[in-house]
Amino acid sequence: MAGVDRSDSLLAERLLVIKTDGDGQEQWITKLGIASYGRDVQETAGNGYIAVGWALPDDTEGINVLLVKMDSEGNEKWSKTFGGPKNDLGYGVRQSDDGGYIVVGTTRSYAAGRADAWLIKTDAHGNEEWSKTFGGEYAGYAVEQMADGGYVVAGRGKSEFETAKGWLMRTCPNGEAIWSKAFDGLYTANCVQETTDGGFIVSGKDSVLKADSNGEELWRKDFGSPADWAYCIQQTLDGGYIVAGQANAFVQMPKGHLFQCGKAPSKNALIVKLDARRARGIGTRSLAVQATDQHYP
Repeated sequence: MAGVDRSDSLLAERLLVIKTDGDGQEQWITKLGIASYGRDVQETAGNGYIAVGWALPDDTEGINVLLVKMDSEGNEKWSKTFGGPKNDLGYGVRQSDDGGYIVVGTTRSYAAGRADAWLIKTDAHGNEEWSKTFGGEYAGYAVEQMADGGYVVAGRGKSEFETAKGWLMRTCPNGEAIWSKAFDGLYTANCVQETTDGGFIVSGKDSVLKADSNGEELWRKDFGSPADWAYCIQQTLDGGYIVAGQANAFVQMPKGHLFQCGKAPSKNALIVKLDARRARGIGTRSLAVQATDQHYP
């Protein structure tokens, strides 16, 4: 998992990567950079890892996308930054079929408007091959390579005077958009996966959405409360889906505590299993967690 380390009050935030075994027992921890933040990590061919996030370089006023390659023990092999004088953030990364990497995020430096979604393709050594921007105030949060070699991007976007909507886009292998869809009532799209029927499954804020190969909505399942977040979704072997996220409840606090109304938010890990056909909930688990750092799967 990737995230941010805030344990040393004398240092700025640092990109954090944690490796565990199958039982969740820590095997190693890597802390990289200064004034850096991790958002996504994936195991690569050859048992290494690729992580993405952002960092504040010494020679620029803005924040840049940060891409870091690690070996199997979490040792840094190389790192690359992408961006300009404004804030540019990396949210998702996947290794592509050619051994390179595809990165998705948001850019203000190269945006036509206030901010655009940003898709960056690199070679195996992190050297940029091409990049594309998309928007009117859009952000890309997740990317997956499809069976045809193209890419599907999930994120959030809005046009002028509109509220934010979950956003889905399909591209050619060279990053050219094939179609782009925004979904009313879906506040954001945090994760996307191509499904066995050629369509897509998307996790939103507190919703799961199924789309066909053209991005048209087939069904939507709301769960939990408006305070919950669905961060990741995967199709399971039985054709259903498993969702991982965060359940935000409010717990009673002692009188005189700083939180208003005597209540404070309690964050629990949330896992939801859905069936294949009608997105009916098969099971839900909420697990209490406590941590000082912030992690993303």
